Amino acid sequence: MFLLLISWCSLHNDEKIFLSFEETENIALENINFLLNENNSFFQFQNYSTKCDINSDDENMKLISDISFSGFLDMQKNKVLDILPKIYFFDKKKATEITTSWLIQNLYYKNQYYTKFSWFSIDMWKWNYESNLRYMIINNLTDKRIKYDSIKFDNVRKKQEDIKFLLNTLSSSSTFENIEQVSYEWNNAYKVTIKDNILDFIKEQTNIEISDFDGLFIIRSDNQVDLRINNMDVIYKNGLWTKEFMVNWIIWEDNWILNFSRNNENIEVSFEMHRKYTKINISKSINFNQIWNFSTNLSKIQKENSNKFNLKWDVQISPIVIYWSDLEKELKINIKCLYENFNWNIFDIKEPDSYILLEQILWDEFSIKNFIWDK
Repeated sequence: MFLLLISWCSLHNDEKIFLSFEETENIALENINFLLNENNSFFQFQNYSTKCDINSDDENMKLISDISFSGFLDMQKNKVLDILPKIYFFDKKKATEITTSWLIQNLYYKNQYYTKFSWFSIDMWKWNYESNLRYMIINNLTDKRIKYDSIKFDNVRKKQEDIKFLLNTLSSSSTFENIEQVSYEWNNAYKVTIKDNILDFIKEQTNIEISDFDGLFIIRSDNQVDLRINNMDVIYKNGLWTKEFMVNWIIWEDNWILNFSRNNENIEVSFEMHRKYTKINISKSINFNQIWNFSTNLSKIQKENSNKFNLKWDVQISPIVIYWSDLEKELKINIKCLYENFNWNIFDIKEPDSYILLEQILWDEFSIKNFIWDK
């Protein structure tokens, strides 16, 4: 038995592949770029439409809804987003029922946001004062453009841009510096870090600062190199707050496994790409208790002037975060979506002729206080 073990170890040592650091880095980056490019088509075109069916039915609740999204972007990067949700919700524990639908039209024009509500309908059973109050509010705001400043939306957009910049930088040549050659699971590997000038570049161009990095290029074969980031300490600074994350990330062939942790909060992302479909799983836990999980299957149908994607989500939400209900077990929701984006131009998006400010809804003749008092 001992001789067999020695022979097995010797066999694996003989099979070790050696590549220079430059060859190793190039193969690893080709793999990362391939994964990024393959999935970039999901966001490639300017205009898109999405239709989603969302449902859930168990002893606690029943949910039937469909939501439509459509987005358009003109040459000046002005944007229109329309959202049309139709929702039926029945809480079996409280015996309460809600049926509602509306249209939200959001306009982004020269760094300003405008929104408009239309076609609002809500039924919370008859003579329900909450339903009547909502009608009063919405009816006085229907078809009025509301202008508002949204630091939150700008922050989300900035985060997306920063993450995209970071991914593109990490997948660029001459990003990594070789520290030493090591062995990992019977394979040759290079222990690497990110070059100081690249770290400075990331910090200058984004809100991201990488304070520590521990990574490996693992040589699996002549054409397969895994990138294993054992630890990457990321500090994200945004005018109002600073957050620090610890990131673990494994990239090999058609798989990504990504883990974010902060204090007692942990987010895990696994990404698996095949020729005809992609699987994505995202879960969040706090103090080792999972509070939500998204399992996604995405299949692509590519055409000359458009892309179509079928998405299927299985969502599980812990009762810990469902504060508005008496659910005793985790909530399970099924979501099916058809996403299609188009490569064609539309008319120029223009600023609305008239609008009210968000502050006016609270303080002047348009205010909620005044029209409720008049009633």
